[in-house]
Amino acid sequence: MRRKKEVDIVKVSRLRKLRKEVDEHLISGKEYEARLRGQHAKLNPFTGWANMDRKTPHPGASDAESDAWCPTV
Repeated sequence: MRRKKEVDIVKVSRLRKLRKEVDEHLISGKEYEARLRGQHAKLNPFTGWANMDRKTPHPGASDAESDAWCPTV
């Protein structure tokens, strides 16, 4: 049987920023994960260059460079 996890977000000072209300102390593990993801998204805005399609050639790349990437040994 799986036990539900709870996280005390007041005990650790770094986690206090995850509170939605001042008197909130314990949150479920799933809610903790969701709030961490939200905080990460807030601090690290979307970067379009990181999600470029691999088949799309990079601007300024020659045809030979955009066909395939082969590391040199």
